[in-house]
Amino acid sequence: MAENVFLAYDDPTIISLFQALDDFQKEEQAKAIEKLERERKTLQREIKHCRKVWFATIALLRTGFNNVLTIQTALEEFSEQERLASQGRLKFWEISAQYQFRE
Repeated sequence: MAENVFLAYDDPTIISLFQALDDFQKEEQAKAIEKLERERKTLQREIKHCRKVWFATIALLRTGFNNVLTIQTALEEFSEQERLASQGRLKFWEISAQYQFRE
């Protein structure tokens, strides 16, 4: 009986079935690898795009922040110039500091 088991493995049908199974597995692996490669390339493109968007956002925020600082500085300078002008008018009209309006 043991000889029958060994003979079954030598059967061309069984060998053909194993070869077909092996070919099928290789084909499925190749398809899976191709799919993963496509996904990897897609993800790389998406990452590259997201990086560009992120850097553009950071640059925009930096520009906005610098503009806010410029506006703040201009407002401070304007306030100081307005204070100096007000003092100059009061001095011109010889109005003392005790009569000045408080802010």
